Amino acid sequence: TESLSFNISSGINAEYGKAVACVRALVRGSKAIATDLASDKQLVKVVVELPDRFKYHSGIQGEAPRLLSTLIVEATQTSETISELVSTGVVPVVLKMTQTKEYPKIQVEGWLAIQKILNLLKDHEAVLSAGVFSSCEECLSDETNPNVRILALNIIRMVSGSLKGKETMDALKKHLARLLTNEEDIPAQQLAKEIKESLN
Repeated sequence: TESLSFNISSGINAEYGKAVACVRALVRGSKAIATDLASDKQLVKVVVELPDRFKYHSGIQGEAPRLLSTLIVEATQTSETISELVSTGVVPVVLKMTQTKEYPKIQVEGWLAIQKILNLLKDHEAVLSAGVFSSCEECLSDETNPNVRILALNIIRMVSGSLKGKETMDALKKHLARLLTNEEDIPAQQLAKEIKESLN
């Protein structure tokens, strides 16, 4: 794993994208490698910063968030280790994946990572402050892939008890009311009903 870390942290400009993509391919399906790399806080910070450092590098813009989400999902995590990972700034970067509507697979990867973070974090404030609710809202339209929509709804279910503010709650109730009448997506309809009942 030291050589994998070196490949990313010492990459130069255009080579970063290839390095990150290669590491992501190796991490997938390997819990041991994922756990080692996810525990390397300095490495994670480098990956978190890559999209800002190379704003016009499409490879990095796509691969850096996907590597982060893969580390989150594949690695063995505890509430303490996931909290350390969140402190590096991974949440805003991963949330950007959920907005790539032309690539539902990438959206799903992003939401699965956020879901794991919420499952392990005792305090959801770091995720809420990163704008998770507004990201969820973007994935509730009828045009959204059903698999993506149900994941976004599940995230809302997980944080619903922590949501605050009249504007936020009014927006949530409006979305739920619409989904409750959507007979073409029964799973989303049922989950919307569950969320609505939990708010009462």
